[in-house]
Amino acid sequence: MKVDVCLVGGGLCGLMSAHTLNALGFSCVLLESKPELHRKTDQRALVLSYGSCQILKQLGLYSRELNTWPIETLNYSFKGFWGAVELKASNYHIPYLGQVMSAHDWMEHCLSVMDLPHTYCSACPQQLSLGEHTHHLSVTHEKGPIDINATLVVGVDGTHSWVRSQCQATLQTDLNDAAALIIPIEGAGPNTWIRNSALGSLAYVPISASNGTLIWTSTSNTIERLRNHRTRARMMQSIAGHRLTPDQTRSPYTACYPVTAQITTGRLPEGVILIGNAAQTLPPVAAQGFNLGIRDCAHFLSHCVQRRLEGNSLRMGLNQVMQARKPDIDQTYAFSLAAFQSHRWAHRIGPLTSLGLSLIHHHPTLTRSRIQSALGLMPPYHDLLKGQTLASWKKALESLS
Repeated sequence: MKVDVCLVGGGLCGLMSAHTLNALGFSCVLLESKPELHRKTDQRALVLSYGSCQILKQLGLYSRELNTWPIETLNYSFKGFWGAVELKASNYHIPYLGQVMSAHDWMEHCLSVMDLPHTYCSACPQQLSLGEHTHHLSVTHEKGPIDINATLVVGVDGTHSWVRSQCQATLQTDLNDAAALIIPIEGAGPNTWIRNSALGSLAYVPISASNGTLIWTSTSNTIERLRNHRTRARMMQSIAGHRLTPDQTRSPYTACYPVTAQITTGRLPEGVILIGNAAQTLPPVAAQGFNLGIRDCAHFLSHCVQRRLEGNSLRMGLNQVMQARKPDIDQTYAFSLAAFQSHRWAHRIGPLTSLGLSLIHHHPTLTRSRIQSALGLMPPYHDLLKGQTLASWKKALESLS
């Protein structure tokens, strides 16, 4: 099988890329290791930044029919220190900072409207052989072996990326002893907040006017202690008792998973690109991992369209795509890592923490560029934020023939 693009990984970013490329007439194939694309048990709450929502709208993957909740303000504070930071959408001249939705609902919606290419589920890639013009993938499948020759190989296969390992890419790991606990909370209200303490970070994300999800991230040892419901209720009350009632602090958790921070460094082989968690994995405190992956997708898709319009190989300038992405990736990665680790150093610098919170609250310009980056609003802007849409891309490509 010979294709323009082989996508390895059928998660959210993989589906987004596959749908768009196929709709634009690129020949592509999607490989997914799991038996089906739909994650029916996915209980995550997706926090989409304002910029991510605009990208998905341009690609036809965001519907008003989805059950979403807008984040218009976000309160950030430290237990034991005065001062707090309140981020408001109005400060950045946008209607909302982000939207919250169920990962399960969004995936279900996307699969109902997506135009997907040939997809192999339960596919296990065995070997990637790099070539001068095309790369060869050997894949085992329940219906027999599959041989794929692709101009581009796109790794959208998550934190433990097979594509990355085949390329022997260098991986920088900055966090490997952390975990997160997911706790559904009823009756906690419509406001988004993050509360840091020596015991980690508590982030409350509303999914309706009254209910939401609490994400508690900390060291693996602390999270292990929090599995005990009495210990968890006592610690939660001490950290966020002003926001949560005793009954709410006794809510059972629904998921516990390890947290890491890692980023791919160095140059990838010609014709290979990594997107989303395959390229960088971020701690969930600032909800930036998926949003960074969406921006990766947008730049990659813009690249493919531009190369086809120019009549050039899809490989031409692919490394420049990643170079253009580097400032955004590096800044967002550093921001997310610092947000996670802040509970470790805040108490060491004492009053400076309170002073810093107060300064940021009263002088929002101090962190404007970082917040704009987190919202997906920092240059270099790609075509999807310049007014291009899937329909306009398709029209431009059709004019070539």
